[in-house]
Amino acid sequence: MMTDKRLSQEDLRTKLSDTWPEGRDSVGAFATFTDEEWGGTLEELLCVLDDNTRLDRLLEIRAFESSRELHAVRSHMGSHFSWRIAGEDDGVRPHIDDVHYLDIDATYRSADRRSYKTMSGGTYRLPLEGAERIHLRNYLEYDEDGLAGIVDFRVVELLRRGEEPR
Repeated sequence: MMTDKRLSQEDLRTKLSDTWPEGRDSVGAFATFTDEEWGGTLEELLCVLDDNTRLDRLLEIRAFESSRELHAVRSHMGSHFSWRIAGEDDGVRPHIDDVHYLDIDATYRSADRRSYKTMSGGTYRLPLEGAERIHLRNYLEYDEDGLAGIVDFRVVELLRRGEEPR
């Protein structure tokens, strides 16, 4: 769940770099800009964000590996990001995992093998070649009647055909 933690867009790059000082080429990243959806590795995203005009248009980011995810979001350009890191408390925080099939036209083949086409013709890029499914962790909170509700989620991993979730 998002808290009152705030980051300026300039501090966002630093937070990402400090959270993953090494191995950024194996950390997945999704970003939503005002004019596009983007997917790749954290190393690639940091290069994209070197362009301040792209950084200005960034609205949301999810950088993830199997053990944790940094999620930062803002409602409009020029405002600060609300952010959180999820995953470090998975052992004590109630959660359920889901695995979902991605919307992929299996007949489409891209040159970089990380770009995909949806069944309706839209395209998107992922940080993994041959992705078929996405593994999500949904965090729960209970109300006064003891009923559980999903209050947050994080990306755990992308899965290729035949791979099982960790």
